[in-house]
Amino acid sequence: MFKRILIPLDGSKRAEEALPMAAFLARATGASLLLVKVITPELLYTSLYPTVPGYMAEQIRTTFVHDAQTYLKHVIRTSKLEDIAVSTEVVIGIPGTTIVQLAGERLADLIVMRSQGQTGVARWFFGSIAQYVIRHSPVPVLVMRDGCSPLMLQPGQSFHVPRVLVPLDGSPEAEEALLPAAEMARLLAGSAQGQIHLTCAIRSVTAHEHFTSAQAEQQNKAVQAEAEAYLASIATRLRMGEFASSTFATSYSVVTYTREEEIWKRIFRESECIGDVPGYAGCDLIAMSTHGRTGLQHLLHRSITEHVLDMTTVPLLIAHTHATPKEYIPSAATVSHQEIQQPG
Repeated sequence: MFKRILIPLDGSKRAEEALPMAAFLARATGASLLLVKVITPELLYTSLYPTVPGYMAEQIRTTFVHDAQTYLKHVIRTSKLEDIAVSTEVVIGIPGTTIVQLAGERLADLIVMRSQGQTGVARWFFGSIAQYVIRHSPVPVLVMRDGCSPLMLQPGQSFHVPRVLVPLDGSPEAEEALLPAAEMARLLAGSAQGQIHLTCAIRSVTAHEHFTSAQAEQQNKAVQAEAEAYLASIATRLRMGEFASSTFATSYSVVTYTREEEIWKRIFRESECIGDVPGYAGCDLIAMSTHGRTGLQHLLHRSITEHVLDMTTVPLLIAHTHATPKEYIPSAATVSHQEIQQPG
C-alpha cells in the first residue's frame, strides 16, 4: 500500500534519523521517496530585516532555496539512497500545515518523520510539528522516537521477528489502524511470518454502593469475556479475512484500568512486556488511530495516542480516523519541485 513516502527534513541530524526506516520501506515495497524541506517565512523576514531593496530580497530568497536544494541532494548521497527513486521539494511556508498539504497534493501514502522528543508543558505551549502532522495528516504517519531499535531496520539479522502492537477499543475508528499495521508487520517480517499483538483496555469495577463484591466480579468477568471474543474475531480477520493475502501470527491480551487516565499507561506497559521469545519482551512498533482533537478539547482530554507517543521509544504508526481522500487545493507556497530520479 506504500507507493510514495514523504520525509520532512529541517537540516538537522535528528530529522535525518527517519531516513533509514523510510529507505528500508521503500526498498521493500518499491516505493519512491519525497524529501521535503520547509523554509519558514520568519527565517526570511529575519534575514531581510529591517529593509532591503527588492532585488536584494529576491536574491536572499533565491539563496535560501538554493541552499536547501543543495542540502537535500547532499542527503541523498550521504544516506546512500541512489538505488531508490527520490524526489525533493523546497517550500516556503509553515512547517506543519505545509507538510500536511504536500502529503495530499503529492499523493503520499505515508509520512515518516522524526519526533523532536519534546514533552510536557513545552509541547502544549509552543506546539510541535510532529504533533500537528499527526493530528491533521490525510495519510498514516510513522513517528521515529529516541532510542528506536536498530533491529527494526534489519529484521533479517535480528533474533526475533518484529512484532506490531495494535491497541483497540471495539470501535471502527480504532480498527482503521489495522490495515497500515498489517502492511508494516508484513514488511518488517521480511520472508518470515508477520506478528501482530492485539490489546484492548477494559474498565474494572469495584464494590461500592451499587455493586457487591460478587456482582463486581461477575461484571468484570463478563466484560473480560466480551473483550476477548472481540479480539479473537479481529485475529480471525487478520488470518482469514481481508488480510488473508498475508498470513500473520496473531496474539491478543485484555488489560484493565480503573480510571480513564490509566488507559495509555496500560497500553504502554503492555507494549513492553508482551513476547514469547526467551530474552526478549515487548513490541517493535505500535500502530494506533487518533481522533485528532485540537484546541481546548484537546487540552482537557489529551489523546491516548499522544500520551503513548510521549512515553514509548519504539516507532509509532498513527492513522487519522478522518483521513479520507479529498480534493486538495494546490499550494501557492511551493517554490521548488525538483525530481531526482535515481538509477535502479
